Amino acid sequence: MNIFNLKRMFKIFKSRFIKSKILAVHENDLEKLLISLNLINDLKEGRISCNTCGKKINLNCIGGLKKQKGSVIIFCDKFHCISENK
Repeated sequence: MNIFNLKRMFKIFKSRFIKSKILAVHENDLEKLLISLNLINDLKEGRISCNTCGKKINLNCIGGLKKQKGSVIIFCDKFHCISENK
């Protein structure tokens, strides 16, 4: 197998199996991130619900955030909701 076939195979593998980057935010920086996204007030006032199950989300039960179709999706810390939003 030559180098060109390896490069081609890697491109195919990457396009099929590597869907997104995983970024982490330390809990000390979470509030700064939410401020930068203009979500902190809505979150503190209970106006944000989990995108998957509808549970009200606060700073203690955020499972994650992801960008989808130009907006930010927030989901709670339930296992089902995290696995649905990977």
